[in-house]
Amino acid sequence: MKNDRFKDYDDEVRDNVLEFENTVLKGDNQFFDVDQLEIIIDYYLETADLDNLEAAVRYAEHLYPDNNEIRLRRSHLYSARNQFDKALAILRQLERVEPDNTDIDYALGAVYSMMDRPDLAIKYYSRASADGYELGMVNGNIADEYYKLGRFDESIRYYKKSIAASPDDERSLLNLLDTYAEQGQADKSVEYFKKFVTREPYSKYGWYCLGEAYCDLGLYELAIDAFEYAVAIDRTMYDAYLGMADCYEAAGQTAKAVESLRRAFDYAPQKEEIHFDIALVYMRAGNYDTAMIYLKKAEQTLRSNPDVAPYFVADLYASLADCYRAQGEYYLAVQSAAAALSVTTDPGRILRFLGQTHEEYGDSEKADISYRGAIEHEPDNDDNWLAYIDFLLRAGRYDDAGKQLLQAAAATDDLYPYNLRYAVLYFRTGRRNFMFAVITQCIAADPDAGRHLADLCPDLAADPEVAAFIMPDNNRD
Repeated sequence: MKNDRFKDYDDEVRDNVLEFENTVLKGDNQFFDVDQLEIIIDYYLETADLDNLEAAVRYAEHLYPDNNEIRLRRSHLYSARNQFDKALAILRQLERVEPDNTDIDYALGAVYSMMDRPDLAIKYYSRASADGYELGMVNGNIADEYYKLGRFDESIRYYKKSIAASPDDERSLLNLLDTYAEQGQADKSVEYFKKFVTREPYSKYGWYCLGEAYCDLGLYELAIDAFEYAVAIDRTMYDAYLGMADCYEAAGQTAKAVESLRRAFDYAPQKEEIHFDIALVYMRAGNYDTAMIYLKKAEQTLRSNPDVAPYFVADLYASLADCYRAQGEYYLAVQSAAAALSVTTDPGRILRFLGQTHEEYGDSEKADISYRGAIEHEPDNDDNWLAYIDFLLRAGRYDDAGKQLLQAAAATDDLYPYNLRYAVLYFRTGRRNFMFAVITQCIAADPDAGRHLADLCPDLAADPEVAAFIMPDNNRD
């Protein structure tokens, strides 16, 4: 039976690697020809086993000190160790000796990509594509570099070239989908992937991408049909079930969204994630009792999984806290939030939640401590400042609110949300001339300022003089 670490490799790779490990790595001398050593080195490079990669390269250099293929792999080792100057020194020497070697060009492109030099990466990747070898991979890499440069049209063009050369290139398909979405071109995405699945009807990723593109346009029935095609091709395609669930939920069909997630259960990398996703669907539907059942299932499942990511644990306990708070169980909400705080990398969010919870429970002192704690942990986060200022305004602590506004506004690049709060402060303290001046600034910055003010302070928006000022169309005969 094959060793599991060789499950994606053929027998030749396994045999050569095991022979190397059973001889050279144990201190014995063993002859390997260059081709065998290339296989061994490439295996360690692909599996990121840098210690054994170093040993294999050193042994190869001992046997074949002047071989350029071995020197090329030494450059790969330097790149893997982020020693880019050393990698470039070797590659430039090899480039002078073998100027038409596209493997060297490709290696140079990869190094410059890792060095965040997309212009040079494109130059060498383009040279590497000259012999037509691995065009799907090379064009996909060129597309990535154009994306880094913000040249999205070129990025899209090269992702398409990559897919044309390798229709099963999952990475380029997904990157093309994402690039279209980020550019707000879901209509073009649908057009492309409809043609693609006509040419490649058995491409599960083609159908998946088409489903996501339809979803971006709000065409949920068509999106669900596309996702169903994807799982018909491969019933284990976990992401397609999640896409279906998103569509059903967006269409207001909570039960079908949950059913799609249940269908994904057997194929989920982590079972607790499915329980958690189902809980979130119920929470967003306002069904906190049922959401709590699934959050508890997720909690029980993750106890048997020591490798679960800390961010997931934090999100789980934060969601438990949300449910407890919605059910009026403030003590349990605070306990769960504290558990989330102990593992989160985003303390501001949890501390803001604690502030809101303590405030609702009537403990202004603890609320103040929590809100200020959020600012102390993440002083550059506007959400933390705004939450604290809103608390001070609700509490009628106008002098403190003014001081916090002055400090926060002096350090931010976005004055608009702070000006909204200034308007509320001036309204509450009767300084109407200042209030109208700042409301004018808000309306100039955002035509929806009136609605934002109404959400923030309904009393302000209900004031007849203010209402006539922020919504003049509603006061015409």
